[in-house]
Amino acid sequence: MSPVERREKLITNNIRLAISVAQKFSFEEDYESIAMIGLIKAADNFDIEKGINFATYATRVIHNDILMYIRKIKRYSSNISLETIVHCDQEGNQLTIEDLLEYEDDSFNNVEKEEQVIKLYKTLDSLPDRECKIICLLYGIGEVRRYKQHEVAERFGISQSYVSRVEKRILKKMKIMLRNYR
Repeated sequence: MSPVERREKLITNNIRLAISVAQKFSFEEDYESIAMIGLIKAADNFDIEKGINFATYATRVIHNDILMYIRKIKRYSSNISLETIVHCDQEGNQLTIEDLLEYEDDSFNNVEKEEQVIKLYKTLDSLPDRECKIICLLYGIGEVRRYKQHEVAERFGISQSYVSRVEKRILKKMKIMLRNYR
């Protein structure tokens, strides 16, 4: 029997063992998933030469993996964010901490918008002058109004289709730059 066949046989013949070890902790699917991963690890690392029964070895590996998972959950369970679910009603609608917070004014949203505007201007400043001017004209940034592509083309002495291509290229570049600011 090849090592790959032996591995597959060990895994398939011991699935019930993995599930039973997981169920000693809880009947949650998470524990069963971790148990299956532990079973695969056990099959990968099992050394028949040591004279240990595979079921004994696998039980220990699965047990340890589940304990490590539980420790990891406990470590991060104290972290609370605005998305933390605090209540679930009868219809299954989830209520988060963010939903409970009420703002008398939009100061939080205004701060967020101001940060986004600052990022946008930093991105614009990092563009070459010509690209910056084209985008500012097309989107009315620092201008009295938004200019159409053919108006920008006339201003720069280029074709409208070239302005369109340049706009797409600049926007793609800005999207990447803005993603890096997060």
